[in-house]
Amino acid sequence: MSLTFNSKTYVNDVARGSDSFRYFGALNTASFKDIMDVYRTSAAKALPGTTNFKGRFKLTRGCSDGTVVLANDIIIDMVVNVPTSAASAEIDSAINDAAAFAAVAAFKAVVKEGKINQ
Repeated sequence: MSLTFNSKTYVNDVARGSDSFRYFGALNTASFKDIMDVYRTSAAKALPGTTNFKGRFKLTRGCSDGTVVLANDIIIDMVVNVPTSAASAEIDSAINDAAAFAAVAAFKAVVKEGKINQ
């Protein structure tokens, strides 16, 4: 299985059990991280099931002499808790709202500048 979005493809390389999978992007090497981890816990009775997505993206910095230096990772960790009673359409709506919010300037300002009250 693979994950494809924004013209990038991540291929399932490591199954760490039936509830945890690691995907590697085309840029992943021993020194450059391009990794997606997807894992879940099953819902039990009225408790929500949890799905986690964690992306690690290595930053690079260009130097004035033309060399490239590797910097720390950007890590994006999303957690989705869904109660067992949630309908498919309700789940889709919540995911669509969260994705739309992540794309707006106000959210980007929170991440980039720490501005939480604009």
